[in-house]
Formats: sequence, structure tokens, C-alpha cells
Amino acid sequence: MNTQNKIGWKIISDDDNRKRIRIKRRIVSTQILAEWSDSPKMEVLLHHMPTDLALQFDHWLEDIEAEENAKDRGGV
Repeated sequence: MNTQNKIGWKIISDDDNRKRIRIKRRIVSTQILAEWSDSPKMEVLLHHMPTDLALQFDHWLEDIEAEENAKDRGGV
């Protein structure tokens, strides 16, 4: 039996043995919001992101994932 709960633990069971292992957390979705000067409402930006900026953004997200996963293992 393999089950996963909402806090990232996966339960692995084979008959009499049960173990809990930490699943590596990953960012699966992002949104970029902007507040315009004429309205306090935050709006999702749906504009094209230049390739070089998209690559930098992806690397930044990877760094965030690494930091969060290190915290889960007791590091950082």
C-alpha cells in the first residue's frame, strides 16, 4: 500500500512493515500579479515572458525548491 498525505509524507507498507518517507516538494504552479496605479486590485499578468527572463525565473524557482527541501531535511 502506498499513500500520500497533504503534508508530503508517503506511507509505504508491505504486510507488517510501515515506513514514512519525505517526498521532495516541487513548485507546480505560479502566477505573476501586478497592482496598477489606478486600481488597488491585484491582476494576473498573462503577457508573454521573454525567454531569457523565463530561464532566470525557472532557476529562481529551482533555488526556492532546494531551500524548502533542505529545511524539510533539517538543513538551511
